[in-house]
Amino acid sequence: MPFKLIGLAGAIGSGKSQVGRLLSDKYGYKEIMFKTEFVRRILLSLDIVNGHPDYEIYFNLFYDRKLKDKPSKLLGESTPREVMFSFSDWARSIDPDTSVKPTELKIKTYLKLKTQSLLDIVVSDVRFEDEAQMIKKNGGTIWQVKR
Repeated sequence: MPFKLIGLAGAIGSGKSQVGRLLSDKYGYKEIMFKTEFVRRILLSLDIVNGHPDYEIYFNLFYDRKLKDKPSKLLGESTPREVMFSFSDWARSIDPDTSVKPTELKIKTYLKLKTQSLLDIVVSDVRFEDEAQMIKKNGGTIWQVKR
C-alpha cells in the first residue's frame, strides 16, 4: 500500500484542524503540525517545560480554539495566536527553514518505520510556501481547505 502524505492549507478558521482530526480518527492518519515545534520553543523560552506546575495551562492556551484568540495575562495581554505569529516571524528571520526541518524529520522517521498505523500522515497547518514545497518534495499533496 503506498504511503500517503497530505498537507492541509487554508485560512484561519477554514477547518484544517477538523479535516486533520477526521483523517486521523476515521482513516488512521498520523496527524502532525508545524506549530508543535514552535509551541515547544515558546514554552521553553518562558521556562515552561513538561512537568512545570503550569505546563497544562500554558499548553492549552496554544491548542484550545476558544483560548488562542483571547488576550492572556500569562502572555502579557497578547493572544496565543499573536505570540505564535511573532515567534514564527522572528525564528524564520534567523533560519527560514526553522519550521520545516523538525516536521520533515518526523515525516522521514515515520516513513522509515513503515508500520501500517503510521503509514499515512496529515500535516494540518500548512501556512507557508516552503512548508508546502517540503510536503510535495516528500511525495505529498496539498489540500486547500475552504469553508
